[in-house]
Amino acid sequence: MKRRYALHPMEFAIGETEQFYSEMAAKGWFLEKRGAWFSRFRRGEPAAMRYRVELADLRFLDPDHGLPEEQISVYEECGWKYVTGHGLFHIFSSPADSDAPEFYTDPRQQALVLRGLRRSYVSSWILLIVIFTVNTLFYFSFGSRTFGNWWGSWYHVFVSDTGIVLTLAAMLFWGLFSLLYGNIRIGQLYRRLRKGIPMDHTPRRRNWFYKGIRLMSACAVVYSLTVMGFQYLGAYRGDMPAVSDGPYLTLEKLGVEGERHSYFTNGPSGLRYEKGLLSENWYTNEQVYQPQKEDIVWLYQDVYRLRRPQMADSFVESLMWDSAWSSSPADYTCLNDSRFDGIWTARNEMIVQSGDTVWVFTYYELETAFSREDLLQAVAERQSK
Repeated sequence: MKRRYALHPMEFAIGETEQFYSEMAAKGWFLEKRGAWFSRFRRGEPAAMRYRVELADLRFLDPDHGLPEEQISVYEECGWKYVTGHGLFHIFSSPADSDAPEFYTDPRQQALVLRGLRRSYVSSWILLIVIFTVNTLFYFSFGSRTFGNWWGSWYHVFVSDTGIVLTLAAMLFWGLFSLLYGNIRIGQLYRRLRKGIPMDHTPRRRNWFYKGIRLMSACAVVYSLTVMGFQYLGAYRGDMPAVSDGPYLTLEKLGVEGERHSYFTNGPSGLRYEKGLLSENWYTNEQVYQPQKEDIVWLYQDVYRLRRPQMADSFVESLMWDSAWSSSPADYTCLNDSRFDGIWTARNEMIVQSGDTVWVFTYYELETAFSREDLLQAVAERQSK
């Protein structure tokens, strides 16, 4: 193996970065290219090397952040070889026994160079705030959307597609932690340099706290991606069965006779089944053409079997907030029926909850094809099996 990749320290750990590359060279791996997360190394004879990081100035709308050619030439004339660069980071190397001088004799001068990296962290915070604000305003600009709609959407996805939410949460936590921790570390280094304290190029501190959080975040991302992968790779997507093999209903069971039909806006009748971390989910879309009436009867069903029945109340509320037909739970009417734990109806929609199972029925012109009682009776019979 002539090349390998390794996860390098982050930008705020300048001394640790220099020491990391020196340790790799002592093992026979020499830096070839630095990326956002990983560095690429080429194989060679182990050697004692010194590496130094020089920071480019942060220029507005300059994606390269390159060092001036004159500056590189001066460093190379002093015995430093330019290796690679990424963003504001630029790496130089020199044999450990060479007399190549340090870049800065006065730490206060180096503190001035560090301001570009400090501004990049501040810019990241500003960009994050702007993106969050724009997305929030964009979301709430649609009609009467409120915090309840936002909560309902996320809780609905959390229960039915847990892996997605866990992945986003782990990545968001890692991004915010890295940004905050980087601000703190760069601020500490800047203040030390301003006081005339030279940078430590071979720090003994290994940042176990940061590495522990990074490992924990990486494990969380891998776990959540695994959960998401099992759910989607193990899902069934196909035609709607003639006979139900789950808690969902068929139009035939509701007394609707006719031929399965593919309506141009709904697509063919189909079933999607997924088994997630917190629920089993059945999504059906069925259309039946009735030639005697020259009409198409259609029914959508989202059926959720929850792992924990205690989640049912919150989950039903989230479905009401996240409905495509209604804007809040206030739009629903609660019906009493001893056969079920709860029934809620709204425009073209009915939610039924019994134990750990929740049905969401979406239909059109209910009474012309089958009645609400037909639906409830079919659900009760299905539950009793």
